[in-house]
Amino acid sequence: MGILPQIVGAIGFLIIFLGFVLLLIISTSKKKQTELTQAYQTQVATIRHEVQEQTYQAIAMELHDNVGQLLSSSKMMINAAMLQSPETAQSLDEAQATLGKAIQEVRSLSKMMNAKWLEQFSLRENLQQEISRLQHVVAVQADLDALETISLHNDQQLIIFRVAQEAMQNAMKHAAATVMTLECMEKTGSLVIRIADNGKGMTDSVKSETGSGLLHMRERIALLKGNIQWQNNVPSGTIVELDIPLR
Repeated sequence: MGILPQIVGAIGFLIIFLGFVLLLIISTSKKKQTELTQAYQTQVATIRHEVQEQTYQAIAMELHDNVGQLLSSSKMMINAAMLQSPETAQSLDEAQATLGKAIQEVRSLSKMMNAKWLEQFSLRENLQQEISRLQHVVAVQADLDALETISLHNDQQLIIFRVAQEAMQNAMKHAAATVMTLECMEKTGSLVIRIADNGKGMTDSVKSETGSGLLHMRERIALLKGNIQWQNNVPSGTIVELDIPLR
């Protein structure tokens, strides 16, 4: 047999082999992409459930501690107005103002229960609401400096919110922080969020640990192809910095 048929046969085999390798690479890449998509969707579903559960808890607390007291105070004022005719007008005005606050609280809670709230999730709006909630529950001073509009899908903003929320809760629960500042800005194609506190700080061993809380924060930011870092604040406390690419 001549050399030419052997060369042609070898080239044919090589082409078939390379084609098989290429198909294998494409198949593996698609499988990996599918796995990443499924992981992302699972996290979004989990976070949506967490937010809804937290909303239910907030509603129960607000109805008991806030709205209930406002309505009770209004009832007492109206009773006082009925018993003291000279002060009727002033008491009714106060009762009307108190009832207005109660109605506003109920409307706010109703908005949180609406399914469209999750579909139109706003990172800035919910960070501000979380700060207000924390200031209502504990003695903490917190300020927010955030963009009006963020160029990310609402599901992505929801993931970022849960990570930022976890960072704020850690600062108060584990570091006894009394002051926090939150910044949300765009820098060279990325969304950068910094949560700084004046708490006890974190040791290097804690920053590198694989505990469920910090691990979940890392995993969720990784789904957005972003980075999360913990740094020491000056003179005390911790800075949590999130860097998420804008696509």
